[in-house]
Amino acid sequence: MENIFESLIKATPIIKQIIEEDCAIVIKDNEKFLFVEEGKNIKIPIKAGMPAMDTPATEKVKSTKNPDYTVWFVKEYGTYAKHSTVPIFDENRNIIGMYSFIRDATEEEKNKVTSEELINEICDVETAVKIISESAEEISKKLNEIIKISSKSYEDIEKSNEALKLIDTTTRKTNILGINANIESARAGELGRGFSVVAKEMMKLASQSGTMSKEIEDSLMRMKSNVEATLDAMNKFQEIVEAQEESTKDIAIAMEKISNISKMLIK
Repeated sequence: MENIFESLIKATPIIKQIIEEDCAIVIKDNEKFLFVEEGKNIKIPIKAGMPAMDTPATEKVKSTKNPDYTVWFVKEYGTYAKHSTVPIFDENRNIIGMYSFIRDATEEEKNKVTSEELINEICDVETAVKIISESAEEISKKLNEIIKISSKSYEDIEKSNEALKLIDTTTRKTNILGINANIESARAGELGRGFSVVAKEMMKLASQSGTMSKEIEDSLMRMKSNVEATLDAMNKFQEIVEAQEESTKDIAIAMEKISNISKMLIK
């Protein structure tokens, strides 16, 4: 059995060259530590020849007969150490020793913390994007309602224009009747004076109606123009909101993928 331990000890320099990182290696049998080599930052408070002692990791390996991987923080050196303990078996699969490989995992742990912080930030962004997406969807619905109302207002203005045309026609006819009545009253002479007053009032009313009708028509035309401009702006704004809604959904999907990848990397 001594050949197994000797072979492992001889292979240690090669293993360290292959790993190319700061590490320490400990080899022991069931009685004592046979080989101890510290790393640059990985220091071990044991020496070769000291009696072998069990740790929670070695006890777990003995009970399961499987390797154990543990990370712990070494306060005195301010580093994280990743401890891999592998059982050494004889031909009957009895554990005759342990091979421990300990490497500096400080950067790895820092990256893990950074990745966890990144996931938290991504989750916050996901939440914000979801809120924006929902808001954009709500804005889109409200815009649809406003567009419908504006379209109805546009239709009402068109109907008002039809009513104004009718008033304008009535005004012209009233004015003609007033003129004819005035002519007939002049022919009647003294008997037609009273009728002349009525005719003049009809003509005056027709004139006032025509003026008012023109003012209302001008006002409605301005309203129509404003409603058309509003509808045009609303339609363009709705296109922007819908594009924003789609973009935020795409962002949300991308952020979820990034979050899942980050979680996989940490795992």
